[in-house]
Amino acid sequence: MSHGALDPSLARHLARIEAYVRHSGLQPIPPGRADLRRALAAFMEMRTPALLDAWLEDVGPVLAIPEADWPEIKADQTAAVVRWARHVADPSNIETYLFLRAHTRRGFIGRFPASRFLAAQMRFVDHLADDIRREYAGDPQRTAELLSLLRQEFQARVLHITDFFVEAREEELLEQEASYRRAIDRAPACILWVDAASGVIFDANQVAERLLGYGRAMLVGRALGELHPPSDRARATALWQAARERGHASRDDLHLLTSRGEPIPVFANAGYMEYGPRPWVQLICVDISDRKRLESQLIQSEKMAAIGLLAAGIAHELRNPLAIVMNALYDLRQILDGQNPEAVEDLRIAEEEIERAQAIIKNLLEFSRESGAELERLDVNDLLSRTLQLMQKHLQNN
Repeated sequence: MSHGALDPSLARHLARIEAYVRHSGLQPIPPGRADLRRALAAFMEMRTPALLDAWLEDVGPVLAIPEADWPEIKADQTAAVVRWARHVADPSNIETYLFLRAHTRRGFIGRFPASRFLAAQMRFVDHLADDIRREYAGDPQRTAELLSLLRQEFQARVLHITDFFVEAREEELLEQEASYRRAIDRAPACILWVDAASGVIFDANQVAERLLGYGRAMLVGRALGELHPPSDRARATALWQAARERGHASRDDLHLLTSRGEPIPVFANAGYMEYGPRPWVQLICVDISDRKRLESQLIQSEKMAAIGLLAAGIAHELRNPLAIVMNALYDLRQILDGQNPEAVEDLRIAEEEIERAQAIIKNLLEFSRESGAELERLDVNDLLSRTLQLMQKHLQNN
């Protein structure tokens, strides 16, 4: 049989089954017995409608098929047997394989486990064989030939269905694996799979590649310890041991080294898993650089707030001494009464500086005073003047 016009996977399937049938001796009746094949095919098409009612009564309860679904199952089985009969009459007709393949993946065949479906098909063939024996009771040779051909074709059919079942399940597993891989690669975290015994990475997701700057091929086979800075390795070991003891553990004080040697702070969650011969650890690391930066800014802000409160307290304490000094300067001015112009000028300058200091203290106290958000009219010029007073030294130096 030529498979040139088929899709590659179906062509491989047919070649595989043909080779198995040929080498296992399951084909005692050659395809050339056209008369016998046509006779069996005609018998199958003629008797199938009546046989299916009895067959459903047998297998419906066993397969737990609701009676409401029996008409649909009967229609599908009729279509399957008609295609099978056409193949029996003409082995080059592969429509039955296309039908079986489609229904194994998505149709009525795929609704059942392979063993239960094949057991039901065996029961249908038993009904068909009983009918052949009754129909040809007076011709033992014809009966034997028809039963032998029926058995041969059914054995080949079982091989095809089994292979289609395996193929469908393999495709489902590949689809599930691909779906799982897509989900893992799109996860918002760096994920590394590490051999629990050796500590060697055996897989990584795309986020790990982007975060660390390594391709997957460069990560696989690398010891996990190489990705931690020396200062972190004791903590990383503690995380590893805790995961093995409790099944999972997490820390937020670890770093991963990029390909450029830059440490990235991460929240690391390690889960210990045992499946098959090789236990492993799944390490999920979330980049917390932004969080660490915000924490640092918050600490700095708190420091500045503390300094502001301290400065406000100092400013408050300075007001009274400055007032006393100002009074003393006033008394000195009265005592001099213009007798020493140079000293009077120095007193004037001192008074101006004290007034400037008092203005700065006032502005500082107003700035540090806790207040709510309220709308009010404001003299912008006055606000700018007070701000410039507070920043005068900074502006002079910069």
